[in-house]
Amino acid sequence: MITALASSYKLAASGMRANQIHLDVVSNNIANANTPGFKSSHAYFAEALDSAAGGPDALDARRYLGVRVANTSPNLAQGTLAPSDAPWHMAIDGAGYFQIRLPDGTPAYTRDGRFALDARRRLVTVDGYLLEPAVTLPEGAQEAHVNPDGTIMAEFADEQGGRERREVGRITVMGFIVPERLQHIGKNLFAATPESGAAMPQRPDGQPWGEIVAQAVEGSNTELADAMMDLVSAQRAYAVSARVLQTYDEMAAEAANLKR
Repeated sequence: MITALASSYKLAASGMRANQIHLDVVSNNIANANTPGFKSSHAYFAEALDSAAGGPDALDARRYLGVRVANTSPNLAQGTLAPSDAPWHMAIDGAGYFQIRLPDGTPAYTRDGRFALDARRRLVTVDGYLLEPAVTLPEGAQEAHVNPDGTIMAEFADEQGGRERREVGRITVMGFIVPERLQHIGKNLFAATPESGAAMPQRPDGQPWGEIVAQAVEGSNTELADAMMDLVSAQRAYAVSARVLQTYDEMAAEAANLKR
C-alpha cells in the first residue's frame, strides 16, 4: 500500500512539475506579445521512465515515473513587419539574425532591430549592446540609409559644395543550420550551441539568410488567441494533477487511521 501510494505521489507530482513549466512558457509568450522580434516557445512532453526499475518488460508499471518536459522549442515563424519613424530601426525579412557583442565580449543574436546611435555614433541595441561587426557613423555623414544587402550609405559634402554618397558600414545577417537549438539567454537574445551550429554569414547554398528592411520593426510572433487557449489548458492540467495529489494524500490519511 505504501509503495503504491509513493508511486502515485510521484506520478501526480511529475504532472504538476511539467505543467508548471508549461505555464511558465505560455505566460512568457503572453507577456512578450508586444516585444519586437520576440519568438514564442512551446513545451513538449514525454514519458518519464526509470531505466533502473528492473524487469525486462517495457510495459512494466514500475518503469513509469509520470511525465516530463522533453524540451522547450522556439517558434521561429517571422512576425509582422511594421514601418517605424526611427531612422536606425530595421527588420530582417527572412531567417537570419542580427549579431551583437555582449559586454563580456561573447556574441549573441537577436531579431530585435531597434538600433540607435550611442554617444560615440556607434550602432547599439536598446540595451546598449554593440552591433557586430561594429558600425560607426562618420562625422559629417547625413541621410544615412540601410540597403537590403546590409550596406549603409550616407551623403557627404564634397570640396566643390556638392554631395556624394559613400558606403560607411555594412550589417551582416547571420544564420544557423539548426536555429531551433539556439539557447535563449534573456533580453530577446540567443546564443549559439553545439546543436545549432556556428553562426554563418550565408546559407550553405551561398544565398543570404534574409534581407534588411530599413525603418521597420518585426513584431512578436505570439498569437494571443492560441496562447490564451494554451494557458487555460495548462492551468486545467495543473489543477487535475494537484487534485490527484490531494486525493492520494487523503487516501494515505485514511489508511493511517485504519491502522490505528
